[in-house]
Amino acid sequence: MSEYQISKNRELTTEEKNAAIKLKSIWLKAKIIGMYASQAELAAAVGMTQSAASHYINARRQLGLDALIKFC
Repeated sequence: MSEYQISKNRELTTEEKNAAIKLKSIWLKAKIIGMYASQAELAAAVGMTQSAASHYINARRQLGLDALIKFC
């Protein structure tokens, strides 16, 4: 399954949800200091769609290694 496919039959684990919470916290801090004004800007900077970034940030998609590397 690629990072852009969503498994609609599986809910995220607690660890996966916690990773999304940490990612959202980092994104909000970057937004506050002016690095990114929107999810679209963040997504463009890391090479994914705004929708994909939103799904990762809001714990709707598992934050796999490929996506994590893009956010770093």
